[in-house]
Amino acid sequence: MDTPEQEIALALTSPDVTSSDLAKLIDRAATAAAAADEEVANERKRALDPTVIVDTQAASAAVFNAELKRDRLQAAVPRLQQRFTKLEAAELEYDDIQARRDILAAELRALYPPFVVKLADLMDRIEAIDGEVKRINATKPVDADAANGDGRHLDLVETAARDAGRLNETLIVRDLKLPHWNSADGFAWPPFRLALPFKLSELEESQIRQQRDEVRQRARDIATEVERELATE
Repeated sequence: MDTPEQEIALALTSPDVTSSDLAKLIDRAATAAAAADEEVANERKRALDPTVIVDTQAASAAVFNAELKRDRLQAAVPRLQQRFTKLEAAELEYDDIQARRDILAAELRALYPPFVVKLADLMDRIEAIDGEVKRINATKPVDADAANGDGRHLDLVETAARDAGRLNETLIVRDLKLPHWNSADGFAWPPFRLALPFKLSELEESQIRQQRDEVRQRARDIATEVERELATE
């Protein structure tokens, strides 16, 4: 078992000590310092007792050692208290930041999994209808009398939604990146597309669709689990 002096030295230098450890040690150090002060008085009393013949050198050493032990313990108490104050403040700050972090982590978990499923589904549907819009605009009969300036040009979904100029019509669709909640599943948007110089077989295309469906089902399962947790809170 460590002596009080060893415990004090460790408490003043170890990065692993806690404020709770220090609080207990401060009490023990103060008690030990009081006991050491009493020991000094006893050693002095013995050294000065005229009825007893003493070895003055030994008696002097005993008094000195008792005084040194007492003085070291007394000097340690304020240093322990000082470290306790700093460490307690750091721990309180840590606890405060951790609590605030946990609130935001819970908010992100509550918001993101359902959000990413809904938004990725929306982006898929937007991409599909934008393809139809482009097809309609591309097949419009330009030689018809009302072909130009007839107001029948279709804007893309984002342009219509944002009432934006055409230079900005697909900023969200183009730039948005949505990671799946499960990072191993990659991105919910944009969807993974193979850039190959050849056409895949039906079996290969089916396997890719199946893999994509499995990833999306996992995302929906996570979203459902989060919504269920929120409903029971």
